[in-house]
Amino acid sequence: MSELEKYKADVERLSAGLFERLPKDSPEVEKSAVTTALNHIDKLHAVLKKIANANNTSYSTGQALSKATTWARLAIGLTAAQVVQTQMDRVTITGADDSVDPNALALMSKEYPFVEWGILFGSHPGTPRFPGSDFRHQLAKVKELNPQMKLSAHLCGRLARDLVELGNLSFRTLYPYLWHHFERIQLNFHGQWHKISREFLEILPEFKGKQVIFQVDRINELAWGQCQNYCDAVPFFDASHGAGVMPEKWPKPYFGVYNGYGGGLGPENLAEEIPKIALAAGGATFWIDMETKVRTDEKLFDLVKVKACLKAAAPFIVGKD
Repeated sequence: MSELEKYKADVERLSAGLFERLPKDSPEVEKSAVTTALNHIDKLHAVLKKIANANNTSYSTGQALSKATTWARLAIGLTAAQVVQTQMDRVTITGADDSVDPNALALMSKEYPFVEWGILFGSHPGTPRFPGSDFRHQLAKVKELNPQMKLSAHLCGRLARDLVELGNLSFRTLYPYLWHHFERIQLNFHGQWHKISREFLEILPEFKGKQVIFQVDRINELAWGQCQNYCDAVPFFDASHGAGVMPEKWPKPYFGVYNGYGGGLGPENLAEEIPKIALAAGGATFWIDMETKVRTDEKLFDLVKVKACLKAAAPFIVGKD
């Protein structure tokens, strides 16, 4: 048997029964087996091409090998979609600001009803990521006309500290016209420890009907759990503290609650990373959040990138055909 024939035989062996490796009882183990086979096929494909080129022969095996590789990739893709389809139900896009018209967000919500717009509130309104007064008032009007539009308020800096450490709900005082429009309130800790005060726990019942999101960032790991008995508290995994850096490995979820994942997600990697998050989630319902990578030059909120993300995420949304 020639070297070329040996490699062809290896490819056929690795390709055979590939779909028998699809997930059954243990998706993580089975997916690993399929990925290993695919890696071998890719390597063999490259070697065969080198052999063919060295012998000045036509690459006659190319079509067959490409077909095998394509089927392998399709197998992995379909498997990942099936896993995620029972879990992910929302995509949060954070950081819309004065550079975008709230009406554009409403239109995109109609096309992608699973999108939630995360609006940042902090000490510097009117700057990139933090909308000013005109945007906020316009958003309130747009939400009135589009009640299906999903919104979450992300409190940063003093707004978050005053609430958690003093029990001072200054956000509601400053923006009374917006309070009832937000279904969810996220507390951004940005890697700084926040002590859960008694005053905060006492005011949490006023969040009735709203979900309260706590950053799980290796520093405030237990904050959300301390508040579970007082409100609808849920964890959001973001080890980069909002810096848009992807973790080496997506963490396991807290079972029995809604879990959020963020950090480094964007249009160029969603198709690859959503299945990884799904495998980590292991059956728990989750959402994902993006901020940094939906901007141009980290400043301009980019609707083109936003739409690319939503289009990439759409096949993985629960209940979507």
